Amino acid sequence: MTDVPAPDTLFSPLIEHAIELSAQWHDGTYRKSVWRDPAFEKPEDDEIQTPVISHLAAVASIVRRAGWDEPVVAAAYLHDAIEDRNKHGQRLRRRQLRDAMGAEVTQLVAQVSEQKLDDEGEMRPWRERKEGYLDNIRTGSPEATAISLADKIHNL
Repeated sequence: MTDVPAPDTLFSPLIEHAIELSAQWHDGTYRKSVWRDPAFEKPEDDEIQTPVISHLAAVASIVRRAGWDEPVVAAAYLHDAIEDRNKHGQRLRRRQLRDAMGAEVTQLVAQVSEQKLDDEGEMRPWRERKEGYLDNIRTGSPEATAISLADKIHNL
């Protein structure tokens, strides 16, 4: 048996960078709800907060296990970065994401992001946002569809 040196990182540089950027952007943000198995009693002080990064890692894991390549996995880690505000109320702009991650990852993230604001910066109506999202998925790439499905699976 030959000795094979261990890799320096578990993931490729692209995925490592996506994990770092996602963790920084979503630092201090938490999931909206906590699912509990009904077989377990709900604790009195139900103050458990699940960091958003755990959801992003789960979505990326689903995508990776389904056999998608590195840019798709990287985009899965970042799939909420454009859509959701960070703890300071800021939105990550596509240009910032493109500068950090490149055009391919940014395009995938954009395809799975709901456009929440209109041209004046006002919140678009719920139905209009959801219909726009579905149109993006319907006309988008198979890679974007895979990320969207992984997101929905983990949100069940």
